[in-house]
Amino acid sequence: MTEYLEQAVIADIRKVYGGFFPGEENSLVSALEQIYVETGSWYDGYTFTRYRHIYNPQSVVEAMRRHRLSGYWTATETYEALKIYMDMDYGGLRTDIARMLGGSRIAVNTGSFRNDMRNFRTKDDVLTLLIHLGYLAYDSEKKEAFIPNREIMGEFENAMSVGGWTEVMRVLRASKKS
Repeated sequence: MTEYLEQAVIADIRKVYGGFFPGEENSLVSALEQIYVETGSWYDGYTFTRYRHIYNPQSVVEAMRRHRLSGYWTATETYEALKIYMDMDYGGLRTDIARMLGGSRIAVNTGSFRNDMRNFRTKDDVLTLLIHLGYLAYDSEKKEAFIPNREIMGEFENAMSVGGWTEVMRVLRASKKS
């Protein structure tokens, strides 16, 4: 994926500038590093034991195709489903989601979940479902859930904005301004 992104960016730069002069390689490397960081903040964050960085391929390809970072994967799903699960508020789920929006990670027992999308008994059941659906990432070594990137963060914020979370949204907006 990284090679594809580098080639796409280089091709776009060459279309605009036509080539490079001696000494300009450093600015190209700097531009690529910035694109890599921005792309990562939007679409990275999922991890597996063997891989530390897993990007959402659909979103990365769309961002490169459209030349704009945005929520492409989440546009294929409605935030209404996410809102339903968030509103359950088992065992302080709303508080934990607010903490994750602030960058925290939440301990979760994924072993209790029985792959049933209708009958939830605990907060861990809901969090595990959100992990399975891709709305949360999971660190299997620390057994913690977290919001993986800006794309998914936006989806949580959309669900909150229509779900009676006015105080949480006010605090989030204030923290973004400062």
